[in-house]
Amino acid sequence: MSNNIVPIEQPNSQKPSSHIRAGRECSPFAHRIDPNDGILKPIIPCGAIANSLFNDTFQLERLVHDASNNPTYNEVPLIKTGIAWATDRNKFKNPPMPKGLNNLAAAFNGTLHPVNWPRHVYDLDPSDPNDNGLQNEGLIVWMRTAAFPTFRKLYARIRHDINEKDVSYQEGLPKGKYRLHIQYNFPVAGFKGKKRFIISNTSWLGGRNPFIGAVYILVGLTALLLSGLFLIIHKKFSPRFVSTIKKMALNDDVKNLLQKYGQQHLLQFFDRNSLEQNKQLIDDINSVDFQSLCRDEYFKNSDHLIESIEQQLQPLDAKIQQDIRQTSPELIEKYRQLGVKIKNVSYSPSNQSIGTGLEEISKGKVAVLLLAGGQGTRLGSSLPKGMFDLGLASHKTLFQIQAERIYRLQKMAGKSEAIIPWYIMASEHTLNSTIEFFKKNNYFGLDEKNIMFFEQDNIPCFTLDGKIILKQMFKLARAPNGNGGLYEAISKKGILNDMQQRGIHHIHAYCVDNILVKVADPVFIGYCATKNVECGAKAVEKMNPNEAVGVICKVGGRYQVVEYSELSEEISQQRGADGRLMFNAGNICNHYFTLKFLREKVRYDELPYHLAKKKIPYVDGEGRPIQPDKPNGIKLEKFIFDVFRFVDEDKFAVWQVIREDEFSPLKNNDQAISDTPTTARLSLYNLHQRYLLKAGAKIIDGQNGQPVPLPLSPVLTTDKSKYSNQVVCEISPLISYEDENLLDLVNGKTLSTPVILS
Repeated sequence: MSNNIVPIEQPNSQKPSSHIRAGRECSPFAHRIDPNDGILKPIIPCGAIANSLFNDTFQLERLVHDASNNPTYNEVPLIKTGIAWATDRNKFKNPPMPKGLNNLAAAFNGTLHPVNWPRHVYDLDPSDPNDNGLQNEGLIVWMRTAAFPTFRKLYARIRHDINEKDVSYQEGLPKGKYRLHIQYNFPVAGFKGKKRFIISNTSWLGGRNPFIGAVYILVGLTALLLSGLFLIIHKKFSPRFVSTIKKMALNDDVKNLLQKYGQQHLLQFFDRNSLEQNKQLIDDINSVDFQSLCRDEYFKNSDHLIESIEQQLQPLDAKIQQDIRQTSPELIEKYRQLGVKIKNVSYSPSNQSIGTGLEEISKGKVAVLLLAGGQGTRLGSSLPKGMFDLGLASHKTLFQIQAERIYRLQKMAGKSEAIIPWYIMASEHTLNSTIEFFKKNNYFGLDEKNIMFFEQDNIPCFTLDGKIILKQMFKLARAPNGNGGLYEAISKKGILNDMQQRGIHHIHAYCVDNILVKVADPVFIGYCATKNVECGAKAVEKMNPNEAVGVICKVGGRYQVVEYSELSEEISQQRGADGRLMFNAGNICNHYFTLKFLREKVRYDELPYHLAKKKIPYVDGEGRPIQPDKPNGIKLEKFIFDVFRFVDEDKFAVWQVIREDEFSPLKNNDQAISDTPTTARLSLYNLHQRYLLKAGAKIIDGQNGQPVPLPLSPVLTTDKSKYSNQVVCEISPLISYEDENLLDLVNGKTLSTPVILS
């Protein structure tokens, strides 16, 4: 039965000053009618256990003889405090006294004692005023629910500090004759109960309890017996017995599967592993798609592949690509325009209209897919790249910059339905830290329900000759399946369904490491929408034939990105009539898709794997962990651009952008000469300096007052001296997504470095 002592206000004139009530859980011992005035009042304490409070009284007396040898009985001094656990005493508190009164009875005014009690709660111990009310220790002891139907409750303890003339109680009850007076108040015949009065000693272990001791002895003997039994089994049958048990867990299907694909070595430590480890190993093996991963062509010499690719190479048709540098401002604006105005937004050099892309955003038809990648290992950080501090004046991370660009676009669209859902794919090692980072930063002002995080799959790593690597004796070495794993993940993890429910039509996908990325770029979306294509790609023109960047082209009549390592020097250097490289569309992992294309045409299980030689930790033949110092294995990866093969020839478009405006990746630490935190940071400063100059601002050195020159962007040179004088110039994306809104802010003004608009 529940027992509760909880506060409430009473709606009558005899409201308890302590605001006491009996909770509903106490029913049917919560209230009763006061026989004196006929008013229903709360019972305190309430509940069945309190109502059944043990109220027999005991008086223990010791037989003594006086000087005349006449027998008489002296009462043994008992005390009823110090019998409850300290933790229990802290749970029970008396209500506060009414102001001006020092009477516990007044604190319980308007309440009644339980029906089976002969006295009120504030008068439980007349011999000790401090042992009354809800802090009466006899009540506290009784309220602790017993574990078994037969139980003991401590009634009192002998006072050891009182000595009579002929006896001392310091060592307990002295030897002699005693008698016990019992006032029988607690009936037990109705439920065939029994009562006992027990005199016992206590020790540091507590009171005497033979039941607990018997349990301890029984458990100890059982453990001793079992240990002996297991010892006999171990000596007589091990290791043959254990090996047999382990092999029972290995069925023929697993062995046949490994034999079919030449991966029997995965079981080399099976007899040494524990049963639980082998279960983990078998589960790991069963999760592998051997048919798609264990193919001989992945591990053969690739020279013949280069030759076969070159025979089918074709440059992009002019009709499916457009260069922003060769596009008129009016046509660029056409991609933005479709009748919906941007309020309070000014594009330099004049006010402009919202574009096709922004109109689609304003209708809630645009979503963003972020490939958040893995850890920033090459940056010397275990954090996800998006959380890396680039050293900006604002100390904003890539995640924050991109979130604020989305926030700004939503505001520019100017409608309540202008929501840009953000889908973020992370790896096994970065997912949780990424989610926590967004939570910690309150999602950078975006609505939490419009940001969805999901994890890409991991697949096994292989030796150079195609054998799956064991990271531990019972665990396969695994790695993320590349950014092309996006398509399987968004299909299996409900992302495509969520997009469809939101009415999404256009999707912008990009990699996190580009500090200049225009997230959900309305011009790019407007361009692709105007062309009525189902797939598009942004590109930058290759700076030279040997630049380590893949090129977008056609292979065998299908669109594809061919890695620079797959092109011979002869092909790389071919030029057209205009003197530009024929294969010049450098891929920057910045793509456009329609939802219909992703749902209906992309077949992720048909995408090929690409090889990347890496240093992969493994265990040797003795099971010892090894950290290699040079590439010893292969990671298979799918690439996001491999879906180009599913695009119809007239449904693909390439938008070639200005490198220094839109592409500055973060890949290496500052010891490298390019793609470092420094080049990324200075590229952003350079872009923002150009924005301000275009908007009519004059920038001077904050120390000498001289005009500040505009250096070359770091993405255009590896010569640090050509951009080392780049000044700090940072514009918050919350002020301007691109260069809009700056005309009214800075036109005709002189700005001193460092320039920070936030």
